Amino acid sequence: FYAAPADHVTGKVDDLAELTNLNETTLLKELKVRYSEDSIYTFLSDILIAVNPYKQLPLYTEDAHDLYQQKQRWEAPPHIFAIADRSFHNLFEMAKNQCVIISGESGAGKTETAKFYMGQVLAVSNGMALVRHVFAPSSVRH
Repeated sequence: FYAAPADHVTGKVDDLAELTNLNETTLLKELKVRYSEDSIYTFLSDILIAVNPYKQLPLYTEDAHDLYQQKQRWEAPPHIFAIADRSFHNLFEMAKNQCVIISGESGAGKTETAKFYMGQVLAVSNGMALVRHVFAPSSVRH
């Protein structure tokens, strides 16, 4: 069986893709330890795993908005703001459409995550008219 490297501290790896042997047991153990420390976000390469804390955490402040602006994924702890910032900037840098999938079971926090994502896009766009139009309630068509 897998033995973690001597210098590995469970729950302290922001990107599980960095682990030498990632399996279901290791993934669940890492997420459990991070969750117990209120680290609800964890990267697995370009995938952000979020575990609903079912309580308010001070993760969505103005300082947090600023922390994730124009940063590479590895320059700040995992967060939905990191995904929002990168997808917004990649839209222009790569000149290609961006897609973010928010998936989970009922009650997992998908709607709240989408709100946080959109809030960060609005923050990093500096109020661009196009972004305000896209997120305006009247732009939603039935």
